[in-house]
Amino acid sequence: MTKITSILAVVVFSCLSLIAQAKNPPTSLGNTDFPNGLEIPSAIAVDLTKNKFSFSLCVIAATGFQCNATAGTWSFVGPDGVFVNDCKDFNDAVDDPRFITAVALNDVETLVLFSCLSLIAQAKNPPTSLGNTDFPNGLEIPSAIAVDLTKNKFSFSLCVIAATGFQCNATAGTWSFVGPDGVFVNDCKDFNDAVDDPRFITAVALNDVETSSDLVIHSAGIRSAFTPDDTSTSIFTVEATTPAPNPSVDGVWLRSKASNQTGTGKFTQVTYLQRVFTKGSLTPPSSQCGSTYPDKYVYPSRFSATLLFYVAK
Repeated sequence: MTKITSILAVVVFSCLSLIAQAKNPPTSLGNTDFPNGLEIPSAIAVDLTKNKFSFSLCVIAATGFQCNATAGTWSFVGPDGVFVNDCKDFNDAVDDPRFITAVALNDVETLVLFSCLSLIAQAKNPPTSLGNTDFPNGLEIPSAIAVDLTKNKFSFSLCVIAATGFQCNATAGTWSFVGPDGVFVNDCKDFNDAVDDPRFITAVALNDVETSSDLVIHSAGIRSAFTPDDTSTSIFTVEATTPAPNPSVDGVWLRSKASNQTGTGKFTQVTYLQRVFTKGSLTPPSSQCGSTYPDKYVYPSRFSATLLFYVAK
């Protein structure tokens, strides 16, 4: 039997806006200013007698390619990533996910590339391993989502900007979990650096996992981006939740149990995950399924959060 493995080629396409960053989140999709000083190579030029520039987006993403060992080839799997109107908005998206203006569409077999301009100076060297080993200063874990520290210990944390998809079933008037699209960095401040250097992306959402339907409803997966040194993946199934400090606008804090782990590396050792410091991530109202949004529409619930990972003692 041919052994199929997956790796991720982490790709970043970045753009520059000379407009001062707005304090409030955007109210429409795209930056309508053409990048100052950008000259488009003739090989990719658009016929401007029939077309005109409309808007730009900035994306941090990872594109998956699957290995076929028999043929010795790589096949396109699909991208995982989030988009903002201006590259400088990634820092704001950590605190306010409404700065996320688009997400990768993974249910079509099409590759879309955004060609932009990046002139942001590199701030520091990229990480050489997965995760931040410092526990968040001053954080008190609510008892409802606590991990048994007699059997487990904190290992590392990640910061995520993502959107969780919920699909509308207009007949039933319900939303069903589809899965997250997003990228992870070791520290929330690293999102700004990831615009110029995608090596700051340390993990991505795992969208190619096949599990039973009852597991998918309450689960999500994560894949290390430190290939080939770390090929680990893990599925995390929600066990407990507790309201966020601001529950009217922010999704729950939660504890998830790790399972279905593959590869070698840090995620294969993880026992539990806690999601804290959630911003956004609310499920859309049931009343909007079939009215505001049509049947089968996938609603992107934008969010940011810090994830804490535990291993056995």
